Amino acid sequence: MKLSFSTLGCPKWSWKQIVENAAAYGYKGIELRGVEGELYLPKVSYFSDLNLKDTLNYLKEKNIEIVCLGSSVNFHDPENFEKNLNEARDYIELAEKMGVKYIRVFGDRITDLSKREEILGSIAKGLEQVYKMCEGKDVIPLLEVHGSINNIQVFKDLFKRFTHPNFSVIWDIMHSHVSPDDTDLEFFGFIRPYIKHVHVKDCYWDEAQGKWMLCNIGEGELPIPMFCNLLAATNYDGYLSLEWEKGWHPYLAEPEEVFPHYVKYMNKIFPFKR
Repeated sequence: MKLSFSTLGCPKWSWKQIVENAAAYGYKGIELRGVEGELYLPKVSYFSDLNLKDTLNYLKEKNIEIVCLGSSVNFHDPENFEKNLNEARDYIELAEKMGVKYIRVFGDRITDLSKREEILGSIAKGLEQVYKMCEGKDVIPLLEVHGSINNIQVFKDLFKRFTHPNFSVIWDIMHSHVSPDDTDLEFFGFIRPYIKHVHVKDCYWDEAQGKWMLCNIGEGELPIPMFCNLLAATNYDGYLSLEWEKGWHPYLAEPEEVFPHYVKYMNKIFPFKR
């Protein structure tokens, strides 16, 4: 297993800071979710046809891999279906140019239970088309365990509408943990065959606010060591990617503090590859 971080955690860093700090802190990979204020990665100048060769050479020089391109693609809203398909197409094209194996997509939320069947149908239709776009390409869409797509039953219902031999997920350990429908072990046992990438964060239940709150890795209630041991025991050899949501929650600690802490914490569990 290897360590990476999402650029969602360092929204104010320059591209040079992102790459150089990743190498300095002991990371092997970077998961892209915005660069220098631009969330839509196909628009980032470093990944343009003019600059891409230099960008890839720079990453190679620093021995840093781009692990996954994080899109905002989701299919729970039929009204924005075509817009999201177009975004998926752009990300697949960029991933192919960059030699990146994975792009991230969402399901994402069943906001109206009376429309559950319709929403699941829309999600299944979107996934089917995105996987079809990837045919003949060395790119795999990863559905993130997120929003309402975070429990065994909803995955089973989704599988009744959509199947694909390459179907894969990003397991966000927080989003399955906070679901009241399954235990951590039950969900892991179900989802493990599909895991190609993992998002690591930590959280605790705040009684006063009545909601889950993010916190520093190792200070919340998520059983991160157990998850790491389960993944290792089942021969997972991908990335454990710190998803520090600084971009969405500015009150969170700065990446200069959190990113080195994550490496130190995780290396107490396993000697991660560098």
